[in-house]
Amino acid sequence: MFPLLTLPRRPRSAYNPDRLASDLIKTQVRHAQGVEERLPRAQQSGMAINLDTLTEGQAAVYLEHITRISHPAGAPKAPPPAKPRRRPKPTRRPKPTRRAKATRRPAMRRPLSRRAKIRGSSRRKRARRARRSRG
Repeated sequence: MFPLLTLPRRPRSAYNPDRLASDLIKTQVRHAQGVEERLPRAQQSGMAINLDTLTEGQAAVYLEHITRISHPAGAPKAPPPAKPRRRPKPTRRPKPTRRAKATRRPAMRRPLSRRAKIRGSSRRKRARRARRSRG
């Protein structure tokens, strides 16, 4: 992950819409005019820009307009298509009734009690002894 980049806050005097545009802003506007000339007539802004009396506010409006036209990806996007609805989960089978419980087969073997587990499987020992005595 990249380290977080912290930027200093811009001073309030950094943007003044009534102030004359700097050379950097005028160069950006000239570049935008070149881009606008290549656009179809229907998309051109038709704004008359005088670079000698251009203010920061006028430049901001013009550059925003040209940027929106020349970069349609930056325009507001249409909402994404709706996700397909999930199929509902199948319902659970109903619990068996008393009659159904009575017809079930009993379990094969009862689990060993705690005491039998501690003694060490006395059933197996008895069965082994019985087999030996028969033999």
